[in-house]
Order: sequence, then structure tokens, then C-alpha cells
Amino acid sequence: MRDVILLVRVMKLFVRLVNGVLNYLYWKEACVQARNEGRDLAREGNEIICEACKWSRELSVLER
Repeated sequence: MRDVILLVRVMKLFVRLVNGVLNYLYWKEACVQARNEGRDLAREGNEIICEACKWSRELSVLER
């Protein structure tokens, strides 16, 4: 029984790690795309991420 509990905890940590990596990749892609469009990341950073949140379920969790 303890092995099952440990396995569940490890799986939850793994899922959190994967979600964190996906969030970072989506965020990075949104910033690269905005830079390629000629937008100023320093001034429009929050707006860029909010727009990306509309299209990504993973990033929409960060918006809250």
C-alpha cells in the first residue's frame, strides 16, 4: 500500500514538472513570435502573455 501511495506522489510531481515545462515553452514561443512581429517585450510583455493565454490552456492557468 505504501508503494502505491509513493507512486501516486511521484506521478503527481512528474505531471507538475511537465506542466511547468509546457508553460515555459508556450510562454517562450509567444515572446519569440511577438519579437518577430516587431513588438516591444519590455513595454507590452503583460499584454503579449495575456493574448497567448487566450490560445493556450496551459498558459491560461498562469493568468489567474
